[in-house]
Amino acid sequence: MKIWLYLSIGLSVGTVSGSLGTGGGVLLVPALIWLCQFKPGRAAGTTLAVLMIPVCLPAAWKAIGQERVDLEAACWIAAACAVGALRGASLVPSLPEPLLRLWLGGLLIAIGWQFVTSIMSNSAGASGVATALTGITLLGEILSARRRSTVPAPSPALALHGPLGPEIDNYIGFQGEKS
Repeated sequence: MKIWLYLSIGLSVGTVSGSLGTGGGVLLVPALIWLCQFKPGRAAGTTLAVLMIPVCLPAAWKAIGQERVDLEAACWIAAACAVGALRGASLVPSLPEPLLRLWLGGLLIAIGWQFVTSIMSNSAGASGVATALTGITLLGEILSARRRSTVPAPSPALALHGPLGPEIDNYIGFQGEKS
């Protein structure tokens, strides 16, 4: 039964990924978390293993054959992405599961919102997506630095309570009164 679930997830994600150029973090990670009860770090690692050679290489080869790839851009972005991926993968073991879920959810909401608003305003919205990605990356840097530090952060933005839940409140060092 588990194998059929994995095959169904793979076929669905592969079809969408091949069509739209997305699938790993957007579809496969949530599918593994929700349908297979993987922890976010394990879902992300499994996704990397799944997508690396057997999925990305044939799809990229097809896109190159159809002259839909800017090879110069792809090489530069791939080099930087490899460094970022190594850095990001090394952070996962030190981050709590609720924070990983928060990042993924925030990223999906930001990208989804940008697509919806770009349709309504009839513009591409690339700057908004770049801004959202930069903001989420900076938030990750702040929180991961905070985890390594014993000094409380003075920012009121880091002292949220309620919507983020007690796990995140404890993680970011919320000192205020709990309701």
